[in-house]
Amino acid sequence: TPPRGKLVQNAGTNPVHDDSVEFWFDPPKSARVHEQWKFGEFQVIISNAGRMLLQHHNPGYGLPVRNWVTGDMKVVNKVANDQWVCEFSIPAKAFGMNKLGDLDWKILSCVNFRSAPGRQVPFMPVSSFMDSKSYPTFKFRKNAPAVRQLYADAATRNPLKFEGSKALSYEAVINGKTVKGKLPVTLQAAAPSALSMKITDGSAVVYQRNFKLAALPARIWETPESYIVLEQDFEKGADKFVAAPKGAGVSAKVMPSLVPGRKEGSKAIRFSEKAKNMIIRKGKLPVPGNISSGFGKMPKRKRDMSVISAHLLFPAAISVCRIIPDFCCSFCTTSRAEIKISWLPAVRQLRLGPMFPSTFSRNGSNCTAME
Repeated sequence: TPPRGKLVQNAGTNPVHDDSVEFWFDPPKSARVHEQWKFGEFQVIISNAGRMLLQHHNPGYGLPVRNWVTGDMKVVNKVANDQWVCEFSIPAKAFGMNKLGDLDWKILSCVNFRSAPGRQVPFMPVSSFMDSKSYPTFKFRKNAPAVRQLYADAATRNPLKFEGSKALSYEAVINGKTVKGKLPVTLQAAAPSALSMKITDGSAVVYQRNFKLAALPARIWETPESYIVLEQDFEKGADKFVAAPKGAGVSAKVMPSLVPGRKEGSKAIRFSEKAKNMIIRKGKLPVPGNISSGFGKMPKRKRDMSVISAHLLFPAAISVCRIIPDFCCSFCTTSRAEIKISWLPAVRQLRLGPMFPSTFSRNGSNCTAME
């Protein structure tokens, strides 16, 4: 699952727009005996919400892409302990076969990351999703051993850890030094380094891959989670964070109440005459930086205000925000470590200071910077 936030679900009509897994299958044509599935490639996309796309490409006889009829296909999705697991089974007949055998298949596996940073990542490099000749070759054999590659340290992706369904032999080369032994093994390879791994079952090679380990940069600017210092979405309460520096906390004489947020299922906080402000302490905010937030007016309560979301993004530019008439609020930073969010029924302005020496004042329905 994403480092922070939630898996993207139901983002569009096609499940490829969700966090999803994608597979392309090109079984050996010599083993296909059923005419309907004798040619072409089979594509399946399964989203974390269970939505699917099933297509049969290049079905032969000049026919265009069509829906893939898979028969008694089974799919199980599960999210637990911050891990999303998707399992599925497809009958042999859906690939044009009467039964599976010891055959070599061309298979492309891919993960579609839609939560930031969005990427479409195939397991192995390919020239094109439509070029099945460039897919990795999978040799299916009875009683074949299984190998699993893990990252022992998720934060740095070092070192690499390998496990097997039995005590397989391995030979690793780390920066020119050869290491041999039996699985399981954790390879201590500090970045930057070059590493190769070969795993064998007797004389048969069952796994072989080269790695280039590079140190992660301190900031990846197109990746929001790498520079968000503090994030609060109120899903678990006004005093709970999605992410925050160690020791950060929220205090208020009267804690704002939770109300439904802008999107279905989301939460917001509501300021009122009694619950006028809240203070976020020990935020450890870098300077320069940006405070990004969303606001909305409570229906039938002109002098109440809801904070739809409050995200602190650093560094970034201060953007023009939109104020809805009949309410206002202020952000007041008394130090780099404290932010005060207040409801101001008498003054219609949004203040960012003293860290940001500018005042945003109401002008129609927009805010403009004023010295």
